[in-house]
Amino acid sequence: MTSGANAQIWVTSCAVGGAGVDTIGGVQDLGNRFGVTVSTSGDSVIFNPNGLGSSPGWIVMKFGKGGHSDTLAISPIGWATW
Repeated sequence: MTSGANAQIWVTSCAVGGAGVDTIGGVQDLGNRFGVTVSTSGDSVIFNPNGLGSSPGWIVMKFGKGGHSDTLAISPIGWATW
């Protein structure tokens, strides 16, 4: 994911054995599509094949639009908290 007025988010999948990364779906342009500004403390949320997160720390994303804002925090094991 990227930050700012031109924030983008996408999902990739890595091969469990071997090399390679595939983008799943398209890149979503949050700024142009929804008119939001995003700031984030990280650029990736990582999940293991079993569905549990494996990020080194909390990822905090702040969304803003028209004077309103909200925060999404994702724990190292993948739990989302608004």
